[in-house]
Parts: sequence; structure tokens; C-alpha cells
Amino acid sequence: NKDCKYWCKDNLGLNYCCGQPGVTYPPFTKKHLGRCPAVRDTCTGVRTQLPTYCPHDGACQFRSKCCYDTCLKHHVCKTAEYPY
Repeated sequence: NKDCKYWCKDNLGLNYCCGQPGVTYPPFTKKHLGRCPAVRDTCTGVRTQLPTYCPHDGACQFRSKCCYDTCLKHHVCKTAEYPY
């Protein structure tokens, strides 16, 4: 897809176009602190809120990370986890 502005890697390390068509994202400045939550093994279909699609951490709120979601097959903003 030559019109793609943002490329991400899926859970298998393959590149895919992760920017939503027609959406302008804030510029990437730096990675947010923390790490992505563990990837789920199963998809329940239950969501507490609509996902926010993202190409990088800069498109997420400060305490969130742009993480690959195997159920949605796309990067979405998820609450960052911090190791203790």
C-alpha cells in the first residue's frame, strides 16, 4: 500500500499499514514509559470501551502505549503496565 503513512509490526513481526485512512495523528516524539500488557490468548468479544487505533505512542494518552491487539489485528492504545 503505497499510500500508507504509518507501518507497524504485528504479533508475528510482519509489517502492516497501521494508520487509519484519513486520520492525521500527532507526531511521534518519544515512547511512553511502561510496557504493553501481555497479549491475550483468546478473544472474548467483550470490550469496556471503544478502541483507539494508533500508529505509535504519541497518538495515545500519556499513561498509555500503542500495542498490537491480536483480536482486532491492529495497534490500539492500552493502559501501560509498569514492572515493580
